[in-house]
Amino acid sequence: MALVQQMDSPPIFCDNTEYPAGLLRRMLGRLAGGAYGIFGTGDFDVTVSGSTVTVAPGRASVPAPATESGTYLVESVAAVTLTLDPADATRARRDVLVAYVAPPATETDTGRWFLEIRKGDPAATPTAPAVANALLLREFLIPAASAGTLPTGEDRRYAQGQQYISGPALYGNELPAFNRPGQVWTNRATRESWVYNGAGWVRLTGTPVVSTTSEVIAPYTDQVVYDRSAGMLKRYAGASSGWEELSATVPKGKRWRTGAFQTLGNNSTVIGTTGARVQGGMTTTANGLVLPRDGLYKVTVHGYATGELGWRAAFGLNRIRAGVADVELLWTSTYKSGSNDYTTTASDEVPLKGGDEVRMHGSAIPTTASTCAWGITEFAGCRFLVEFVRSLPSGVTPL
Repeated sequence: MALVQQMDSPPIFCDNTEYPAGLLRRMLGRLAGGAYGIFGTGDFDVTVSGSTVTVAPGRASVPAPATESGTYLVESVAAVTLTLDPADATRARRDVLVAYVAPPATETDTGRWFLEIRKGDPAATPTAPAVANALLLREFLIPAASAGTLPTGEDRRYAQGQQYISGPALYGNELPAFNRPGQVWTNRATRESWVYNGAGWVRLTGTPVVSTTSEVIAPYTDQVVYDRSAGMLKRYAGASSGWEELSATVPKGKRWRTGAFQTLGNNSTVIGTTGARVQGGMTTTANGLVLPRDGLYKVTVHGYATGELGWRAAFGLNRIRAGVADVELLWTSTYKSGSNDYTTTASDEVPLKGGDEVRMHGSAIPTTASTCAWGITEFAGCRFLVEFVRSLPSGVTPL
């Protein structure tokens, strides 16, 4: 039984030792997380001026050709200028800029790598050509000559699983295809970090820190980041509301009546209010509260009425939508009867729209008289409260 076995592959970077380039490529590819991409955010950045394409210098990990394995590391130390082919007369075209490696063809040949613009076919709806075993850097739209407009470019350095390789940590638009325990990846769109725990990718806890919220190019509802320029936490409240300051007070409002009695007829009427307290962007009208933005709101009514036996009293909330004349009943409390004094407390959560005005109303239906008097105090009388709960989830619209 052998106790020692000499291995087939030689150690890399050992003096007086010759080793194949493929072995080194495979090892370097593993150190780069098995990913292809750039090593700096400015590497191989592209500017387009007319038909002139200028490619910034940089370093990258480039896929090996189909006949090879591992990854090639390439470097450009100066800007490179290329030229787009002329436009088709009547149809648009999509071209791509790629980096690729050509290994030695003979024993005396040397390896080379290239930056090249590959042309697409002109078409009514043009598509970019697919280039295998290459690093995709830019995609160009070349309008038809008859359109009279200049070519434009789209950054594709993070396309097709390509990454910004920052040591063992990766940064890109898509999770890496190669996974190993402890590998860290940051989502370029949301600025969130993930780690591969051996069974799958899990989101790292903590709050992403950004210079400004504009750095988050694909935020999702309820995402929280720390905005360094503003010095505060911000929460994404959806496409219509954008980023909101978590350090700000929550929109809420309260209105109440501090006067004595008011006569209610045999119908519904708005309860005149004489006091108000608001915060978080909510505003007031003569008798109502105006909501600052779309959201789920908790609305609460405290009502008190006094009258003869057999009277029935009810309290509820009206909503007046901005730009709409009609008054809409949101909901009403259950009628009370059988005693001289009627009290009710009721609340509900309602999806409402920014700009809506909410008012309290009361009604009294007598059995033997035509009017009913009701009275309140500041502490135990009629009042209503409206408080913001949260932004509406995707697909939920205000009433």
